[in-house]
Amino acid sequence: METTLARPGLEDMRLLWARLATMLLGIPLAQMNLHLGPRWLSDYTFGFMSRLGVCFGIVVLVWCWGFTRQLFHWRSPVFIAASVISANAAYTSDTLVPSGWGMFAIVTSGAILLSLSQKLILEYSWLRMIAASIAAPALFYLILYSGKLLSELAQRSIESYWPYFWQVGYLLGMFVIPDFLEKNPA
Repeated sequence: METTLARPGLEDMRLLWARLATMLLGIPLAQMNLHLGPRWLSDYTFGFMSRLGVCFGIVVLVWCWGFTRQLFHWRSPVFIAASVISANAAYTSDTLVPSGWGMFAIVTSGAILLSLSQKLILEYSWLRMIAASIAAPALFYLILYSGKLLSELAQRSIESYWPYFWQVGYLLGMFVIPDFLEKNPA
């Protein structure tokens, strides 16, 4: 059976633009200090991780939209709450390990907790959960250590983009890699 490439429909293009926009706007919005609400929601520790959890929760829901064709349903607010809890639990996990392992604990526990909540709440497969749990830290550390080969100025310039690399790795692991593996079995 031969398949032909079809031109993407208008709805597919809207989905693509929605995915890109939410991903590119999520981190700057999370980094903004709006001085709204209590002071502990405006700081750059718990508050930042909470804002990042909400923003990336919305990014994941928009990416899920392509599979479920439902942007919001009753599980959406539950997943956003789980995303916030996952982000803050990952942030506090660095206190459980020796000081040199703090970033590793945050990056890996965040990927595992978020993918587990996506598995349990949004009912995604175990394959997607495992792929996202591996791909997020893998891409993050690939960029982190390949950046060490660059000059000091170049290292500092990519440092503010580290959350993007984690997010792109997570999205690749949750949505792209499993689809590739399912469509192209070995």
